Amino acid sequence: MKRSANVLGIGKSNSSHRLRECHSTRYHGHRVLGWDAFFAFFLLTSAAFAQNVTVPTRPAGDNSNAAASTAFVQGALPSILVTAQPFNAKCDGSTDDAAAINSAIGSLPTGGGVVLFPPGVNCKVNSTINIGNGTSSLASTRQGVILRGIGNPNTAPIFPGFLATTGPKITWGGSGAGGIISINGPLQGWAVENLYLDCASVAASVGLNIVSAQNGETRNLTHVNCFRGRLSSTVPVFGAFTNTNSQHNKFYSTTVQVPAIAGASGILSTGGATADTDFETWVGTDVFLPISVISVCGYTLQATESSTLINSHFYGGNASAVSVCLDYSVLSSWPASITFSGIDPFQSGGGTQFANVGTPGAGAKPNYILPLGETNSATCPNIANLACFQSNRMFFNPGGNNVGKEFPPPAWTTFTPTPTCGTATFTVTASKFYAIGKTTTITMDFQITALGTCTSLLTFTLPNTPNTNGGFAGNNSNNGASPACRFGGSATASCNNGLSSNFAVNDRLFLTATYENQ
Repeated sequence: MKRSANVLGIGKSNSSHRLRECHSTRYHGHRVLGWDAFFAFFLLTSAAFAQNVTVPTRPAGDNSNAAASTAFVQGALPSILVTAQPFNAKCDGSTDDAAAINSAIGSLPTGGGVVLFPPGVNCKVNSTINIGNGTSSLASTRQGVILRGIGNPNTAPIFPGFLATTGPKITWGGSGAGGIISINGPLQGWAVENLYLDCASVAASVGLNIVSAQNGETRNLTHVNCFRGRLSSTVPVFGAFTNTNSQHNKFYSTTVQVPAIAGASGILSTGGATADTDFETWVGTDVFLPISVISVCGYTLQATESSTLINSHFYGGNASAVSVCLDYSVLSSWPASITFSGIDPFQSGGGTQFANVGTPGAGAKPNYILPLGETNSATCPNIANLACFQSNRMFFNPGGNNVGKEFPPPAWTTFTPTPTCGTATFTVTASKFYAIGKTTTITMDFQITALGTCTSLLTFTLPNTPNTNGGFAGNNSNNGASPACRFGGSATASCNNGLSSNFAVNDRLFLTATYENQ
């Protein structure tokens, strides 16, 4: 029996002949589906089997290079729309969508996939959205999940004149120390993109909670009204897992609006004695501090080290706000080796740009500002364990709890020495000093204009208290001798004439000294 060759006409040289053949082919006496019916059947079966899974269009090329296309391979991940069946998240701003979103995440293969949020929605969640199922003693069996909003949220009308396009929004409806999204490691591979996270100013709320997660990233996230906009922490090392750090995560284009809640922090990076947050990369972060007078930190860096923060910009603020808090209260050796590149920590509200919380330990390694964004009046801080490079000066810091050496030295500051010797009167021509950390340099010029009862002991007050004993170098221009002036133990120095004789009227003393101050 002769078969009708090539049922669908594939391989024929004449395309019009193939089309005609497909519409009227019979095979073993049975009519074969024509193109129209076949295409309708294909659409129906595809929808039934694939549900929300999408497959990208193959890029141009032949079989030798199409599979090598990064965009094609990455796009081939399963993609699920949270508002589609069977998940049916309402995202109307009032319905609790946490279960629907978590169900969508749970339906992905263990290797991960993409969960999509439509543009313009507001998904309220009364409990946390979870990526991964790790605990303090078990690693996650799931990873590779990407939460992605369709659209790019802006900074939600903070700057006048811009259209408010919040993109897909997730609003916290829970209470207490809950978080909108939690990355539950130890796990490797995760991402959150193009979302607007609103914690509704709930006390202790967290926008994005990262726990021992590695090699992940965020893009175009806006955190508003969160006690912690982003919190990166760790679980202790356990079992075969010798590294449970949160590390090598990257954060691109982040906007944080810190609420007016005492103790709030836009971003907190921390850990513990056995695992910390390290080797993070932050690029393009905007932090908006509250203008009402309340104590908050833009960044709080705690048990963290070796991260790089590029182009960070702070706005607003108040007299009690701090742009960057370097917090040594968990571990005295960390934060360490943090590099700030192109940071602009200035606040028009007049708060502190950089501040230490607690005291860095003797073994702490320094953090660095290189370079400082000076256009908006930012200045290099002079605090322990922080080296800063500014256009007109540099603070070199060897680490530990010592304040660094400034180059060039700071300007001289005048002080009042109040020289005293019996009932003598004095004319003070000059008295000035500068201090670099715990090192003070002092210079003085004063003259006895009336001797009174002054004999062989003269005293004067220093600008601070020396930590060591020492003496002044100097000269008495009236007799050419070198007076013997000493300091140590108190803020008062003492002198005698140096010739084993009494002071005389018109004795003029030129004195200099450098000492370690307390």
